[in-house]
Amino acid sequence: MSSATRNPFLQHVRTSKSSSADPRDTDDRNANRAAYRQIIDKFSTLITMLSKHGLGVQMHELGARIRELREKRKFTVRDLAEALKKTPGYISRIEARGEIPSPELLCQIAGALGAKPEELLDLAKAGQLKRTVADIERKQHDALAIFRRAKK
Repeated sequence: MSSATRNPFLQHVRTSKSSSADPRDTDDRNANRAAYRQIIDKFSTLITMLSKHGLGVQMHELGARIRELREKRKFTVRDLAEALKKTPGYISRIEARGEIPSPELLCQIAGALGAKPEELLDLAKAGQLKRTVADIERKQHDALAIFRRAKK
């Protein structure tokens, strides 16, 4: 049994050489193709967004670890910001709101706090992956909802 036979979505989306002359079948196929194009567009948008803005991701484990290292060294947010030539507000966003800085800045933070850069980079990577998976799952859910509405 082919995957198109098992999966009704693929059955409707594939380019069919069906002998059906019923115009409703053609309308259904066209609606499903349009839904499929919307799905592809949503995933393309997600990939573009991640490549352009992938650093503004929620990830509290990294922020908590940076705060822990900073407090261990008896640094204030202002002290760390001055050492990195960044604003205290930006450091607070990293620690409290889970913003992920660039890999270069993570290495600078690690150096200023006496930590291994690999540790902070690994936390950032794990957070980025968690957020990406969550975004893809949300996009998949939205795309399936579009497909199901188009199918009705």
